[in-house]
Amino acid sequence: MKNRNITNKIIIVIVLIPLLVLSFGYGFAWAMENNFSSNDTAFDFVLIIDESGSMKQNDPENKRIDAAKLFVELNEILTKGNRVSVVGFGEQTNIYIEPTEIGKSKAEVMEAISSIKSNQALTDMKLALEDVKSMLDGRVKRNRTIIIFLTDGDLGVDDIPIPDEIRKGDDKPKEKPEPPSREDINADKDSPGTAGQGEDLEDPASGDDQLSESEDKQIDSEPDSAESRIEEYLEEYKDELLNLCYEYQEDKIQIFPIAFTGEANIEILEKIASITEARLWRSETASDIRGIYLDIFKYITSVFIFTSQQQEGEKLTGSIPVQDYIGKLIAISVSNEDVENPDIKMTPPNDAKSQDIQEIRDDSYVINAIEVPAQGNWDYEINGDLVVALDLVRMKLLDPVKAVYFMDSKVPISVGLSGIEGVSGEVDPSDFELSFKVKNPDMPATGWIELADDGGEDDPLEEDGIFNYQFDQISGPGDYLVELLIKHKPTGSSSLKETVFKVTDYQPVKKDIFLKIENNIIAGSSTKIYANFEDFTEGDFSYTISGPDGVGSSGKLLDNGEIINGDQETSDGIYSAIIGELREIGDYMIKVMGEYESSEGYELTQVQEFTIGKYVLIEEMEDILEINGKDPVLEFNIRMESIYDQDLIIDLDPQMNSGGMIKSIEVGSHILEAGAKKDVGLRVLLKDDLETGEFTVSIPLVIGGVYNNETAVSFLYNKSSFMLDLKTLIGLILIFASLIPLIFLLYTIINMRKLGINLKSPRIIIEFIVFILLFIAGLIVFLAGGF
Repeated sequence: MKNRNITNKIIIVIVLIPLLVLSFGYGFAWAMENNFSSNDTAFDFVLIIDESGSMKQNDPENKRIDAAKLFVELNEILTKGNRVSVVGFGEQTNIYIEPTEIGKSKAEVMEAISSIKSNQALTDMKLALEDVKSMLDGRVKRNRTIIIFLTDGDLGVDDIPIPDEIRKGDDKPKEKPEPPSREDINADKDSPGTAGQGEDLEDPASGDDQLSESEDKQIDSEPDSAESRIEEYLEEYKDELLNLCYEYQEDKIQIFPIAFTGEANIEILEKIASITEARLWRSETASDIRGIYLDIFKYITSVFIFTSQQQEGEKLTGSIPVQDYIGKLIAISVSNEDVENPDIKMTPPNDAKSQDIQEIRDDSYVINAIEVPAQGNWDYEINGDLVVALDLVRMKLLDPVKAVYFMDSKVPISVGLSGIEGVSGEVDPSDFELSFKVKNPDMPATGWIELADDGGEDDPLEEDGIFNYQFDQISGPGDYLVELLIKHKPTGSSSLKETVFKVTDYQPVKKDIFLKIENNIIAGSSTKIYANFEDFTEGDFSYTISGPDGVGSSGKLLDNGEIINGDQETSDGIYSAIIGELREIGDYMIKVMGEYESSEGYELTQVQEFTIGKYVLIEEMEDILEINGKDPVLEFNIRMESIYDQDLIIDLDPQMNSGGMIKSIEVGSHILEAGAKKDVGLRVLLKDDLETGEFTVSIPLVIGGVYNNETAVSFLYNKSSFMLDLKTLIGLILIFASLIPLIFLLYTIINMRKLGINLKSPRIIIEFIVFILLFIAGLIVFLAGGF
């Protein structure tokens, strides 16, 4: 019995060990194949909503609350990890919830939005922004912050708190005497020694009229002074409000005002948006608010949205064409004047496998969310208004990025489209139409101008997902606003972006040196400097540069048309230099000095300073990697460090060219967080026919929209006719492990008589089964591997 127990224990151990090896092996293989994750940039949204009593008339149905809830729902479905804070304001600020992650506390966020009232007396914008600023300053984790500020306030005397001494004029240096009453005057008239005074007052030509004028004069003078003081106070209030917005600007917090109804102070709200580098939105009626929240959402993110309004209560029916590169499909039915209880029904394509449709219901909307929807036409039947949001592509503005251009320049407008991480389909550029319009303060907006991806005059390469145009309608110096509209033709949805570029005339000779800096933010890369004046016959330009470590260098800017200093044309008046090898991360100070003699005969020397930054450090790969195998794959980490104050996107140059050696590259993380130091995993699949030898490949990394051409990896490749991959190795281990129960089985069979058993004994059966299971499992795994 004791021997049998020992044998049973041995059998159990033999069975468990291969199973553990198998589990560990597959777990390790899964980890190796799935060690690349995405980390999307998270936002902190602050919804500041007017609670003044005027909202009872302007928004009696609380549509601003329904719109805010829908905004939060879309954030949670489409962009995970965002936080929201909800604030109401009037004469006081009500912070209903501080920054809270939506996914963890959505019920609390929705309850906070429902807490918004319409019962406050004033519209104290300054107090609201002061209180919100204090709240945001107290955050430990600071995500990119967006404030949506909805108000109908006009900042008049009835909107802001005005101290009593200013409103009533009680702070005057001398009190004015009260005018005499008519009873006192009549009594004085009859008293001795006042006959003369009485006669004057009884004069028929003046009499009571004279008294009335005197009385009016004394009474009216006080309100005139108080009104003037109130106007002064209003201006001071507005100045303090705008100064507060500059504090938001310093913290890179954008404020998107929604001017609700014609009562709102458009001028001050436009200034708030401009100072914080945001945009003003106008809502004439409460029904417009939902669409504005949706526009803000697609403006901030890369989500595509289209809407359709129900007509006369009839159900909306139709279909949404879905391509294989769409990451998420969100269809929403929203209540309207005819429908209080919205409803929605989504039907997948006929040949699609069953799909999980997440449904979210609220009093004012019903949402159907589909993750990676099946390709084909999705039919819908909706009672209410339709809103469709699609996670389609990732957009990257390549040019212009707050650049400065000459008056006679052509400004490149360039936008790149790429697929969504984790979605297998490839983006079809022909499905998209990109157009833009441009305006500056001195010109009306252009019409919509289409960008091309056709390999024509303005576009270098056809259907590469990069759309281009060379804009030449420059009317004068100043800031030019570019509004970019991206339409997805199959669905009719769109997304919106904006950017700004500056144009300088650089014509008057006596103005400062004009500088243009082409600064690559990646440490170790070069920086190009252009400098010039207009109207000079000969000149001399030089520069000095000092880095974050205090070490400096100097050199000349030349107008010689040579590549070595990046000059494009000889004697065109534009001087240039290339400053290379800025290897430290931090701020660099460049001083450019220009000395020249003008055609009018006078000389001038000027110095201009400019700070640039190298914000990302990519450590070079010094070791030579070694890989062996039939299918060469490089797997390694690159250490990156960022001191930039915003998250940067890690991407690959879609036009990468490594001599055909690279088949594909997988990036382990697509976000380099602000101030982060991290290892980014890369997996490089090389060409199949690679022969044994030593090679170097360049990894075409693009950090924050900037190409880095310094990332090179050297490796030795030993092409062996027989190489084990992970699955093959696990299979061999299992096959060899099966020999153990086989040995036990043979021993048992040989010693059956001694052990007193026969071929039908459980011992023999168990040993045989264990052997067969291990051998077959090993054989299957071995054959699934490769050499």
